[in-house]
Amino acid sequence: MNNRIFYNNEARMMLVNGMEILNKALAVTIGPRGRNVVLANRNKPTQIINDGITIAKEIYVKNSISNMGISLIRQASSKTNEIAGDGTTTSTILAYAIVKEGIRSIESGMNPVIIKQGIEKSSRFLNDQLIECANPLKSLNDIYNIAYISSGSSHELAQLIKEAIKIVGKEGIVNLEEGNSSKDELIVANGFSFDKGFVSSYFLTDQDSNKIIQNNPYILLVNDKIKAGNNDLLNLLSNISKTKRSVILIARDIEPEMVSTLIINNNKNIINVTAVKAPGFGNEIQLLLEDIATLVGANIVGENEGITLKNISISNLGQADKVIVNKNNTVIIKTHQLKSVIERCNNIKKQIKISDSLYEKELLQFRLQRLTGGVATIKVGAVTETEMRDKKLRLEDSINATKAAILEGMVPGGGHTLLYLSNILMQWAIENLIGDEREGAFIFARALKLPAKQIIKNTGSNESLILQKISNMQFGYGFNSASCTFCNIYETGIVDPMKVTRSALQNASSIAKIVLSTECIVAE
Repeated sequence: MNNRIFYNNEARMMLVNGMEILNKALAVTIGPRGRNVVLANRNKPTQIINDGITIAKEIYVKNSISNMGISLIRQASSKTNEIAGDGTTTSTILAYAIVKEGIRSIESGMNPVIIKQGIEKSSRFLNDQLIECANPLKSLNDIYNIAYISSGSSHELAQLIKEAIKIVGKEGIVNLEEGNSSKDELIVANGFSFDKGFVSSYFLTDQDSNKIIQNNPYILLVNDKIKAGNNDLLNLLSNISKTKRSVILIARDIEPEMVSTLIINNNKNIINVTAVKAPGFGNEIQLLLEDIATLVGANIVGENEGITLKNISISNLGQADKVIVNKNNTVIIKTHQLKSVIERCNNIKKQIKISDSLYEKELLQFRLQRLTGGVATIKVGAVTETEMRDKKLRLEDSINATKAAILEGMVPGGGHTLLYLSNILMQWAIENLIGDEREGAFIFARALKLPAKQIIKNTGSNESLILQKISNMQFGYGFNSASCTFCNIYETGIVDPMKVTRSALQNASSIAKIVLSTECIVAE
């Protein structure tokens, strides 16, 4: 069968048709009065949700080129979710608006490459402006406000997250589990987390899930590079599998061929292992492995330690109550704290006092926080499976948004920061850009108004009239879409994580530039 080939605006418009389908489905969910979407899949139970990324993953159409458009805009939302954990619908609305406006300008004779350059310059300018808009989280009330907005205006869920952060601290970990009753429950345990995940997604046994959960696993710590064909490791793992327990392998490095061997043996049920790269860099790796070893009661395998994979025994391995591993993070939960952990923490505190190096002090403080931060687990309660899925998605968004805000601060929410940036960008473009580059900036500026417009539209209010009133207010004042009243945004607690807004801007503009510079589509 011959390929179908499309050129110029015809090609771009066919992509836009797909983007529009996804945009319409997600736009109705945004804001405190956003609606739900029903997902019917013959292989899964029916879902009633308003979680953007979950909806985006389920939308496909028969037309292959429209599917390309859906796939492209899905990339923007997925990347935003991956980086910031929220903001997928905002990213989708922005990407679609930039592309739609951009195509109109191209059809009028403007150069797509120059328009793209204007969008690129605007993106850099907006990133700098956004940083200036951000304020740090100063209190538990700020954490509550972030959690409240991102959970779909749920007081109960926001309060749960606030309590969890209060107990484990800003550096602590908050996990979710399905509970066995209709009530939510907060449980806190000792634990350790680090920002390295599984070395390959093929360790996932459930491809629909994004994490691996191992209960009561052994912990094998290796302060060496594990090379291909290491039969000593395979023999050890095979012996451990006879105990019917899994293994979390945390190593300084693992050769790709060895990773493949582990995955193959996993799939054959010969072993049950999840491989994770050790945290830190350089000399930090040794110290952080020692911290983990202290927590789980393990001996480290390594040349300097005098223990090899050939002579190690199961008694040298560490143990944990639970380990949770995803693409970017590993969480080790240990309910009963060993005496050696307290001794190590006291030793680190002494080193902090006597150290003259600022870098060394920061690393020591980081290690201390990891050992003492703890892990909070929210056991989600629900009456039905549908309610359970919805609550878990809301809590997931809320936890991610809270962590993002802790890292980079918060900005006025409800689309108000983007409205403010729209006006700033317009003025900057007039003063600094010319011709088609300026048009690229204007396109971006007009798109920035649409998230707020859609949020207001979802309340049933007159969005044009309200946007006009907001334009006459100073930054920080705006429209409360939950109560349909005008207010001081910060005092009312309508805030978003700066990281979420920044990621949405960057990923939307990135995908939009690709579509606007497309001149040909080849499809079956």
